Amino acid sequence: MKFNIITLTAIAAVFTMFSCDKETDSPEKFSIINHQYVDLGLPSGLKWATCNIGAENPEDFGDYFAWGETKGLYSGKTSFADELFTWYNYNLCNRSYDKLTKYCFNSDYGIVDNKSILDDEDDVAMVMWGAGWRMPTLAEMEELDDNCTWTWTTRNNVEGYVAKSKINGKEIFFPANGFYSNSLITSEYGNPVGYFWGKDKEPSTYWDSQKRANAFFITPGNHYTLSSERCYGCTVRPVKD
Repeated sequence: MKFNIITLTAIAAVFTMFSCDKETDSPEKFSIINHQYVDLGLPSGLKWATCNIGAENPEDFGDYFAWGETKGLYSGKTSFADELFTWYNYNLCNRSYDKLTKYCFNSDYGIVDNKSILDDEDDVAMVMWGAGWRMPTLAEMEELDDNCTWTWTTRNNVEGYVAKSKINGKEIFFPANGFYSNSLITSEYGNPVGYFWGKDKEPSTYWDSQKRANAFFITPGNHYTLSSERCYGCTVRPVKD
């Protein structure tokens, strides 16, 4: 189920640029050098990484990226006029949400290219991890949501969801890591939240859809796909075909 909401949670972690293809039956055991994944037995055969880009452990928040940018909060994103995750500082526009330079369907909001899926050069998972890694699409995030049971828990003092496959019983952890709207936002209505970017956006000319992209949202009692402002800083959980 998809909602049009803007929300999340955040903090920091470490960054890595190494990559290898390795499956693990124990998501808690992994290496920052070996980007491990779990085969949840999903109908598509898609494998999900055990941790976010820039994270050393599954419960680490990792790095934060605007949608379509490949440099993050801890990996080279620069600030203009003391602004970071705002439209003024978003690389895929000219200082405003109605002056988009890429991924636009409406000429009133920028240069029309009718692209709804990130090019390889704008997919931070492909750029940073390589070797077949990429960001998940809306359909793939919904597949994960539908084929797992979700249990809110705490790991190493970090709240988040354990997603356990209904098919083979394997599981992964998603931390409630928040998001950046220039400054860090860690909760909504007093509840911790997490936000993870997807690879695509709605292929629509509707004005509001021009400035949004798909993501996966978690908070205690809720987990679903939605759309959010492309300039926001969110984490990324890579997938592998």
